[in-house]
Amino acid sequence: MNRVTWNRFGGWGCAAILAVVPLLPGTAAAADDAAASTIKLADGRSLTGALREIEPSRYLVQAGDKLYEFSGDEIASVDGRPGIPKSAANGLVRYESYEELTGDGDVVLYAHFSTVNRTRKAWTTVEWGAAPHEMAQMATLEAVDGYGNRLTHHLEPRPGSDIQSVVVDLAVPVAPGETVNLTTRYLLRGRVQEKNGVMNYTFAGDFPEDRIYTRKVKLPRGAVVVSTDPEPVQTFDAQGSRYLVWRRYYPKGETFPITVRYRLSR
Repeated sequence: MNRVTWNRFGGWGCAAILAVVPLLPGTAAAADDAAASTIKLADGRSLTGALREIEPSRYLVQAGDKLYEFSGDEIASVDGRPGIPKSAANGLVRYESYEELTGDGDVVLYAHFSTVNRTRKAWTTVEWGAAPHEMAQMATLEAVDGYGNRLTHHLEPRPGSDIQSVVVDLAVPVAPGETVNLTTRYLLRGRVQEKNGVMNYTFAGDFPEDRIYTRKVKLPRGAVVVSTDPEPVQTFDAQGSRYLVWRRYYPKGETFPITVRYRLSR
C-alpha cells in the first residue's frame, strides 16, 4: 500500500492537509523571521517578505498581510543578489476552505486541496494524524475525490502515541506526476466564541508544509461584522449573509491569525 502522509499540525490542533479542519488558537511558534527576504522589483519597488516559487518563473511574495504574485522577469534581485535563488522548498499545497458559521457557534467546514505526487510510486491512500480531542470531529468526516467518488476512511493507532492516523482510501490511484484533488466536510461544534454579545472566530495557520490558502467564510444570516484582522481581500453579500474571503501564503509552521468578529441579528 502506497501512502502519502501529512503530519498533524499544531496550533488549532487538528489534522493535516487532508484534514481540512481549521486549527484552534494554539501555541505553535511562528515561522522564523529570518525566512523573510528583501525583494527588489524591476520597476524599482522593494518588498520584504517570504518568497516562494509556485511554478517555473512564477513567484509569490507574502509581505505582512499583503500577498503579491510576480513573474521571474519582474524580480530584479533578492537580498542584494541579482536574479532569484533556486528554491529549496517543496510540498506546496493549494488549499481552499469554505466555512459556514451557524448561529449557535458551530462551523460546517468544506475544504478542497490539491497537491502533486512527486514520488516514484502511485498513491492509493492519504493519511493524517488526529489527537484524542479531535475524535468527535473525525466522526463527522466526509471525503470526496475530484471525480465525485465518496471515499472510505478508517482510524489506525500510532504505536507509542495517543495520536490516531486517519487513513482515506483513494478510489482512483494517483500516479507519479499526477495531482490528487480532495474535498472534505466536517462539523466543528462550538468553534465560534462569544463574549459580551460579540462572536469571535479565529484561524491561526501553522501548517505542516508550505501552503497557498484561500479561505471563504459565510456569516450567519443577518450578522453584522464588528471587525476583521487582517482585512479580507473580498467581501460581498448574498442571500442575506455576508461573505468574507482571505488569501495568504503560509510557509511551513507560520502562525498568522485571521479573525472575524460579528454580532448576530436580533
